Amino acid sequence: MEITGEIIRRYHLGQCTAAETKAVESWLESEDAEVSYPEDFDKINYQQQSWEKISMRYGLGLNEESISAPAEKKNTRSLRLFWQAVACIAVVMFLGLSYRFLSSDRKTLPALSYQTIKARKGEKKYAMLSDGTQVWLNSESSLSFPTQFAGDKRSISFTGEAYFRVAKNPNKRFIINSPRTRTEVLGTRFDLRDYPEEDKSELVVEEGRVSFSGAKYSGELILTASQKGIFNAGDNPGLKQSTVQNSKKYMDWKENRLVLEDLNLEQIRLILERWYNIKLVIKDKNLEQERYTGSFNNPNIHEVLQSICFAIKSQYHQQNETFTISR
Repeated sequence: MEITGEIIRRYHLGQCTAAETKAVESWLESEDAEVSYPEDFDKINYQQQSWEKISMRYGLGLNEESISAPAEKKNTRSLRLFWQAVACIAVVMFLGLSYRFLSSDRKTLPALSYQTIKARKGEKKYAMLSDGTQVWLNSESSLSFPTQFAGDKRSISFTGEAYFRVAKNPNKRFIINSPRTRTEVLGTRFDLRDYPEEDKSELVVEEGRVSFSGAKYSGELILTASQKGIFNAGDNPGLKQSTVQNSKKYMDWKENRLVLEDLNLEQIRLILERWYNIKLVIKDKNLEQERYTGSFNNPNIHEVLQSICFAIKSQYHQQNETFTISR
């Protein structure tokens, strides 16, 4: 194909056919481009005008010397560099326009606004999320969630203890991120306990199927009704699974029933401080490992401490909101 001035002009404007484009680019790469350049084309003037336009538009900062007509012996190289620069700029413009087009076509998820609910010591709270999920918060617990769920998952943040009744949605996983664990479900009922100050985290399933794992641990448990998952924190983290005879007792706290099952006095101290918003001091260190089992229906603090002290042969006294247990 003969390369004419008209074809080169159309190439510069992006109006060539595929065959013409291929022919021009092959010609530009050839060593005899100077010889084969069409006679009817004022190459020096066109090159200078084009460089001026390009430099003005893209801020190339070319001076008069750099855009002046090159010496005859440098014509071929200058022309090749010129057309290579034009091609590069065309590519950049194409990528920019493509990105703009694709960006405008991309679906943008709405920004999420979050709500946080906290149950302080001595409190219990209830929340219903936008998807119909119900959450009962035990004392000293916190729940952060979007006012409206978006995307293909329902993700919330949580710390403390709560009973979850997750609304079923097979198309949107429900994910709970807590200090040491990650819980994932589609729709189920379970109790999750993850207090940072305790040495383990627990999940008990009442109904459905739950994935339970450590937040920074590769293992995973798949739990179903009447099963309990335990994540032990510390230097040797790990997961353990067991079967429970009565899963309901792990959720009794939301009905104000206090269940203490084979716990030592240090573990009981943390529970009672949250439940009653008090300060409990164990004066004798050897008392901390004394164990106790008992259950109460909406008790006051005195009922609980009297029962504990009777069982472990100790006594307590009160000063304002501080209670001290001693021998």
